[in-house]
Amino acid sequence: MFCFYLHTHAQSERYLEYGGGVGAAIYQGDISPYALGTIKRPGLSVQLLGNLNLSSALSVRLNYAFAFLSESDKNYGYDYKPHRNFSFETKVNEFSIHFVFNPLSNNGYEEYHSLVPYMFTGVGIGFLNVSRDWSQFEHGWKYWQKWVAPGLAEDSMHVPPKYVLTLPVGLGLKYQLEDNISIFGEISKRFTQEEYLDGFSKAANQKKRDGFSTVTVGVIFRRSSDYTSRRIRYY
Repeated sequence: MFCFYLHTHAQSERYLEYGGGVGAAIYQGDISPYALGTIKRPGLSVQLLGNLNLSSALSVRLNYAFAFLSESDKNYGYDYKPHRNFSFETKVNEFSIHFVFNPLSNNGYEEYHSLVPYMFTGVGIGFLNVSRDWSQFEHGWKYWQKWVAPGLAEDSMHVPPKYVLTLPVGLGLKYQLEDNISIFGEISKRFTQEEYLDGFSKAANQKKRDGFSTVTVGVIFRRSSDYTSRRIRYY
């Protein structure tokens, strides 16, 4: 007589994930002289997420992000910056929905210690707390363009927005540590149609819309009811 073990493995509920991360918030707008924004002086960002796998390649994510944005002309000692002396701080609490595409089409069944790239886009709303300062603006500087001083007068009468609609677009990479635990890193750009995310527009770059980016690293946990059943057969 001999025997052997027959294993059966059933998997379910591998579609629900949740997690969070921390990272950098990078302001991109009128006060920064660089197209990439405040990459040398980023603010804090925090992210919480819940992800639902709809298929092997597509998932939908509910996302919360906090971003602290700030910039000051005092950080730049050239050209008009020492004479304008604008500064601001903005806190953003964003709630958004993302559609996430996995080009490897292995949602929920990633191999251990494997890398999974993904990309996403979505829509969100950010609730704002904008604090701006123009108290050290040099009105008498003779090289101002004629629209700057009237623009500041108009900006000072404009009430900063309390919310902004956002369009998040980003790329990420996930590393599967264990069956139900992975770490991730991602970069995301928030596009907006808002000119007053930093509190200024008419006295600064009148054509440039404000936005911000985040760089995040974190941990994702997967809810799973995987189990293995074992049956012994004798012959």
